[in-house]
Amino acid sequence: MGIGIIVFLVAATLIGFIIGLCKGFANVRSWGVDYLLATFVTVGVGALINKAFDGGEPARVATGGIITLAVGVLAILLFSLTSKLFRNGFKSSKRKKVRAGGKKSGPSGFFDSIFGGVALAAKGFVIAGVPSAFGLVVLDLAQIPALAQLTGGIFESAGWTAFKPLLMDFFYMAVIMAAIRSGFNSGITSALWVCCVIGMVFIAAYISYHLAFEVETFRGAVDSLANKFAGGNAVGDTQLVMAKGALTGGLFLLMLVVIVLIGIFVPKLLASARNGTAFFVIDGVFGALFALVLVTGVLLFFGSFVQPISDGSEFAFMAKFSSYFESSRVGTFFYDKNIMVLNGMEPVIPVREWLAPVPAACA
Repeated sequence: MGIGIIVFLVAATLIGFIIGLCKGFANVRSWGVDYLLATFVTVGVGALINKAFDGGEPARVATGGIITLAVGVLAILLFSLTSKLFRNGFKSSKRKKVRAGGKKSGPSGFFDSIFGGVALAAKGFVIAGVPSAFGLVVLDLAQIPALAQLTGGIFESAGWTAFKPLLMDFFYMAVIMAAIRSGFNSGITSALWVCCVIGMVFIAAYISYHLAFEVETFRGAVDSLANKFAGGNAVGDTQLVMAKGALTGGLFLLMLVVIVLIGIFVPKLLASARNGTAFFVIDGVFGALFALVLVTGVLLFFGSFVQPISDGSEFAFMAKFSSYFESSRVGTFFYDKNIMVLNGMEPVIPVREWLAPVPAACA
C-alpha cells in the first residue's frame, strides 16, 4: 500500500509539472506551492518558538502559540503576494511579446515555464496527498484488524513516523489559508450580506408569528381558516392554533419571496462595486480578516472542548488521536496546548465529566 501511495503522489506531481511547463506560471494557480512553502516555514519557525517558550507558565506557552499562528498567517500572505507579483511580471512580459508578434498561448519564457511547472507540481502533490493522508489517518485511528494487512506495516515505518507530526500542522494551515483566500475573494460585504439575509429571515419569521397570533387586524383571516379546519363543527382551540399557524406560514412565505428578490439584486450590486480596484482590495482585506478570526476562533473553541481529555490518561481512545499532535508545531496550539485554555478559559462543555467511567456501584 505504501508503494502504491508513493506512485500515486509521484504521478500526480509529474503530471502537474508537465502541464505547468506547457502553460506557464502566469496561466496557473499557485496556491499549492504557496501552501507548502508557508507551512514548512511556519513549522520551522514554530520549532524555534516552541523551544523558546515551552516549559514555562501556561500564559507564556500560549504567547508562543500566538506568535506561531501569526507567523503562519504572515507566511501565507507573503508567499501569496510574491506569487501574484511574479505572475503579473510574467503576464506583462507575455503582453510585450504578443505585441511584438509572439505567440498568444503558452508561457512567456523559460522562467515562466519552470515556475509554472513547479507550481502545478506542488498543486498536484497537494491534491493527491490530502486524500491519501486523510485515508491513512482514518485507517490508523480505526484500528480495524481486517485492514491491518492492507496497510502493510506502513504505520510502523520510519517515513510515517517522521511525517506523522506534520499532518495536523498541514491540516490547520490548510484551513487557515482557505479562510484567508475565500474571505479575500468574497469580501467583507458578502459576509455582511449573508448575515443580513439570515437576519431578515428571522425577522420575517417573527413578524409573521406576531401578525397571526397577536394582531387583531388579522383576526378575521384566522377565524375564516379556523372555520374551514373545523369543517362546519364548533371551532375549538386546536382549530384556532392550526389557523394561526397556517397564517403564519403563509405570511412568512410571502415575506420570503421579497427576501429572495432582494437577494438576487443586491449581490449583483456588490459585485459591480467590487469592480473598482480600491474597493476590491479594501473589501477583500476586511473579508480575509473576518474569515480568519471566525475560523481560528471556531477551531480554538472546538479544541477547548477536547483539551481536558487530550492526555488520554482516562480515555484510551484519545491516546491514539493525541499521538498525532506529539512534536506538532502548529496543531498543538489548537489541541493539547490550546491557547484559550492556557489563557485560563474553562471548557464550555465538561467533556471529561460527561465521558467519565460510571462507578461500579452505580452500574
